[in-house]
This record gives sequence, C-alpha cells and structure tokens, in this order.
Amino acid sequence: MSNVPFTNPEQVTAVALTDVLLRAHCIREAKVEAVSPTRIGNGMVADCFRFSVVYDREEQAAPRTLVGKFPSASEDSRNAAKVYNLYLNEVFFYQRIVQTVDIACPTAYVAEIDLETLDFCLLMEDLAPAKQGDQLGGCSPGTAAEVLLQAAALHAPRWGDRSLQAQEWLARDPNIRNFIAAYPQLFSVFRERYTGILDDRYIAIGEALMRSLPAYYGQHQPPWTIVHNDFRLDNMLFNAKGGQLPVVTLDWQTTTFGPGAADASYFLGAALFEADREQNEKQLVREYHAALRAGGVSDYSWEQCWNDYRLFALSGYLMAVSAAASVGRTERGDELFLTMARRHGNQILCLESLELFG
Repeated sequence: MSNVPFTNPEQVTAVALTDVLLRAHCIREAKVEAVSPTRIGNGMVADCFRFSVVYDREEQAAPRTLVGKFPSASEDSRNAAKVYNLYLNEVFFYQRIVQTVDIACPTAYVAEIDLETLDFCLLMEDLAPAKQGDQLGGCSPGTAAEVLLQAAALHAPRWGDRSLQAQEWLARDPNIRNFIAAYPQLFSVFRERYTGILDDRYIAIGEALMRSLPAYYGQHQPPWTIVHNDFRLDNMLFNAKGGQLPVVTLDWQTTTFGPGAADASYFLGAALFEADREQNEKQLVREYHAALRAGGVSDYSWEQCWNDYRLFALSGYLMAVSAAASVGRTERGDELFLTMARRHGNQILCLESLELFG
C-alpha cells in the first residue's frame, strides 16, 4: 500500500490533513476545520500550492499555511519528470540527505513517493513572505556571493563521500548515457524552435556538442559530492524567517552525486548579467573555494576548482536545451530557456570552455 497521502491538491481535505499533521507532530489536539489551496510558483514538472488552514482551536505551533508539491497536471511534464526520476530524487533528498548537509531548505512534514507509479507528495513549511528569486531579472554580485556560500554548505559535508556511490538513485552514469543518446533529438527540437531568435553563436555551441558530448562528460573528474544540479534563482527564496535565513534552496528534483563546481558555474552563468559575471566571477569562485576549505575540504586545489568552473559552464546550456525540448511549452518557459542559452552561451565563449575537451 502506498504511503503517499495526497497526489493532487483536491485530496487535501480537512480530515486527511489533520491526520497528516498529527503524524508529523505539527499539532497535538487541534483539528483542521477548513483548508483552501492557491496555486503558486512557476514549476514546469510539478505543481505547487499554498494551503491556508483553519483549526478548531488555538495551538501556537500549528502551521497556518503550508506548501504542497504534487505531480504535474501536464501529461508531457509528468512523463518527463518520471523518465529522469525527478520526483524520486526530490523525495529521497528529503528522506535521506537533507539532515546530513548544512544548506538551508524548507522543513518537509511529508515526503513520500509511490515507487511503482512515482506519484508523490511533499508537504512543507511555508516560508512566505520570503522573496523568490527571479531567473530573468538576475541578481547582484553580493547576492551571488551569499548563494555560493550556501552551495559550499551543501557540498562540503558530503565531499568525496564514497557511500553515496552505493545509492542507486544518485547514480550519474545511466542518466548521462540516456542524455547523450537523447541529445540529438533534444537539440533538434531546440534548434528548430529558436533558430532566428537565438544568436547563431549560441546555436553553434549546441551543434558542436553533437560531436563532443561524450568527451565533455569524460572530463568530469572526482572528488564528487551531493549537488543540486538546477541551482538557479527561480529555485531560491531570499530573506526567509525575517532574514534569519538569507537564502533557502528549493526544488531538489535533480539531486545527484557529482562535481560541486557544476552548481557554482551553473548559478553564476545564469544569475549574473554578462558584465557583472565577467567582472566578478573569478573572485566569487575564489570565495566559494575558500568556503569549501573552511568546511573541511582539503583535496581540491584552486587550480582544479577554476578549471572545473570553466568546464561546467556547459551545464546551464545543456539544461536549457533539455528542458526546452522536454516540458510543456509556455511563453515564460521560452523566455527562460532563451535567457539561459544566451547567458550560458556567453559564459562558455568567454571562458573558452569548449577548448577544454573535444
């Protein structure tokens, strides 16, 4: 029998939510009298709702609002999520990893998945009125520095942890093989959709990768750690809990075991406008490296860190191609994927990333 209490917001009734909150020790004697959902966020492969909750009595610790995350109502997006194990990854992150790293995340009261159907439910604390990051609007170098400290707080505690290799859900090789096989079709969709809109220089990057993608992945060298793998502004909240948490990271659907610098390069390439990135990125990466060292990482030189950062500028471009061709098409989605391709394309060309392999 499945342990998933809800697979869509309509199932979140007062009676069912009372039972869930009692088991999660969020309430003691109170009962939910009424619950109402409101859609939030811009999720492309899962649907998020804020639930306003009314109780039959006052309990100081009882949450007045909650955030729930469920499989997407879009069949295309839901199928893409299941192919890449996105739902499984996020639930397992909250079940198995979150307590072993230092990055700030929402508390999950429920994190359950049906391993046969891959239907899932996440029920989390609501951190409103924290401000969600805006991928299109970008951020300042100062904000980027705070975010990279959180990246180090994720990466350092499990740096080089070989026990992670034994967890099948974190395995990189099957996903990489599948992605390399799928890339020609994915890029074909991307190229057809955006040729004439996206600068030819950036289309040419994707064409070059048609020939050299295996060589690119062949350059991924340990030591590895837990990585978010979609570490961007849309997946972050700022100034949560009255500023007690400057940055909170959401959306752990792409969690994997891999190179930490990939998160750093992906974030800076997407979050900073080109002039800000070119002027500040080396110092920001130095601060990330210093935070790793302060977190106990001793086997990772600055030279390897910077080389990895340059190499993994490709990660954001590849995400733009993959996501654009895999999820339901929307106006904001097109704007997001084009922005990612432009910013990461510029990053790749400036850092001469393609010259590091091939």
